Amino acid sequence: MFNELKDKITLLSTQVDQEVDSVNELEVKSNSTSKFTFKALEIDNALKSKKESIVRCKLKANQVEKTISTMKDIQDLISKEQKDELEKNSSIYVTNLKNSKEAIMRHIKI
Repeated sequence: MFNELKDKITLLSTQVDQEVDSVNELEVKSNSTSKFTFKALEIDNALKSKKESIVRCKLKANQVEKTISTMKDIQDLISKEQKDELEKNSSIYVTNLKNSKEAIMRHIKI
């Protein structure tokens, strides 16, 4: 009876040792999984951050594009005003030349 009890205790002890080993293995796997999960979260957060940066860059690019477009519009407007002013001044210059020519011609005829 004592030997049977001893054998059962030995068997139970062996089973407990096996269960402890199994739990330890699961714990190691769990730690690995936790590390992978943590790394996956880090990567996910980094990806979200990059996506947010891309969105900010796109918004900034749109602002720059609008600014350039506005500057081109202003430049076109200034160019048109300068063209109009140049045409007006050239018209005045041509009129003055004609008047000068006529005055010279009158002076020559006298």
